[in-house]
Amino acid sequence: LTRVAGGAGKEGQPKGEIPLGELRDHTGESEPLPYPDLAPVICFDLSQTVMDHLVFAYFVMEMVIKMIALGIFGHSRSYLSNNWHKFDVFIMFTELVSHNASCMREFVSILLGTATMLGNVLLLYIVVIHVFAVVGVQLWAGTLRHRCFLGQDIPTMYNVSLSPYFSNTYGEKTPFICSLDGTSGMRHCKDVPPYRDDGMVCSLNPLVYNPVAPPVAGANNSTCFNWNVYYNVCLPDGPNPNKGALNFDNVGYAWITMFQVVTLEGWTTVMYYIMDVYSFWSFIFFILTTIVSTHLSLFMF
Repeated sequence: LTRVAGGAGKEGQPKGEIPLGELRDHTGESEPLPYPDLAPVICFDLSQTVMDHLVFAYFVMEMVIKMIALGIFGHSRSYLSNNWHKFDVFIMFTELVSHNASCMREFVSILLGTATMLGNVLLLYIVVIHVFAVVGVQLWAGTLRHRCFLGQDIPTMYNVSLSPYFSNTYGEKTPFICSLDGTSGMRHCKDVPPYRDDGMVCSLNPLVYNPVAPPVAGANNSTCFNWNVYYNVCLPDGPNPNKGALNFDNVGYAWITMFQVVTLEGWTTVMYYIMDVYSFWSFIFFILTTIVSTHLSLFMF
């Protein structure tokens, strides 16, 4: 039998009231719910969860109040001096750990559910980094080894102690990387700063004055020879920066260098090194790398 919407209900049921476990479609006919027995169970589970949290919060509050009033430990009437209180702390800790464990399980299940999507983006991320690393190897393999070396055997000629290539006060932490003659890099050996002797800047040019003769007295900062003018030959024979870890000599090291760039940790230092040794326009490569890697990171997270 069919019933018109608004008609009499089942026997013993008020007019217009939908029986439990049924619903009406747009024609007014009643239809059974898909799972009529599940609704009470869900409501019961939700109410039970809420009650569990309320009871747990009540006992935690009681424990905290007692600890504040009695003190946690240190005297005979402190909170932890009572064995029943110790048992309460154990029960609360066990409940907290079990709750965190259930939350962790849910978190892990969510991660596993999104692993496929994250994996696709991560694969694209790896491909992009690899492409930039290969480009870096093709352009700058061996260039970060460039240093300004002595053009003559100055230590033997004038009995002075000089390193084979120029190294500033901070050594290889901030190396002086030069550009070969005829290239468009921003730093050349002619830009080597003056020699320092006990903190004093030396400005006497040994190419003009005889270094064997006594120094010529003159104006301030002119009583010692600037031996750094002999560092006038740029050669690719020095070490790579960061104890050899920062370079584009091969794909492996290029990956390490590009990872530093895409994480934005010291990426400007790498960019300045390449600009000094190769070209001012090298900054385009690094700006493009950071923009692409940042957008891919946003897609991932």
